[in-house]
Amino acid sequence: MNDEKLSLGARIKNRRRELGLSVDELAERIHKNRATVYRYEADYIENYPLSVIHDLSRALSVSPAYFMGWLDKTDDSTIISATKRVPIIGDTAAGAPITAERVYDEYVELPADGKRYDAAVHITGDSMEPTYRLGDLALLRYQPDVENGEAAVICIDDTVTLKRVYHVKGGLMLQSDNPKYEPMLITEADCESIHLVGKVVGFVHWEE
Repeated sequence: MNDEKLSLGARIKNRRRELGLSVDELAERIHKNRATVYRYEADYIENYPLSVIHDLSRALSVSPAYFMGWLDKTDDSTIISATKRVPIIGDTAAGAPITAERVYDEYVELPADGKRYDAAVHITGDSMEPTYRLGDLALLRYQPDVENGEAAVICIDDTVTLKRVYHVKGGLMLQSDNPKYEPMLITEADCESIHLVGKVVGFVHWEE
């Protein structure tokens, strides 16, 4: 079976065995007990904190992208070589300027593959399903504008939202991918401040 068809737990177990590590040895590397490792490998945990993914990738010398399901580890291409640490701005950016110089509490490590990712945000609702799902991370490139129909993160007063952007007379039309949500017309009269944070250029989807 190709790795791309494996669950996260199976990927952890297979990689541990490839390296000749016991459950106890892996548990020691990630500062957990052996029962927790068994739960990981049995897929008893649905949503893994990013810190756990990072610890597992370091302990097993595999890129986080492999555990995230981005890559099928059929060769050495997913073995950790270089990664980029990208800040997760989440809701902490609401109401405040978002700049590369800010210090954030949470980061995600992504493959240093030459692609530009300036920041990431948590998807906290279902308005962009099925493209972006609850729990996904949207990866951003900071830029002040996007083409019509492109997905972007927009800061409106004290909230941050992810929508497809359309330029219309008098403002912006924000469109959800989920058809149960109506488009929103945002004008300068509707809010004290509005600015486009960045274009969505990728996303991290967590395996179920």
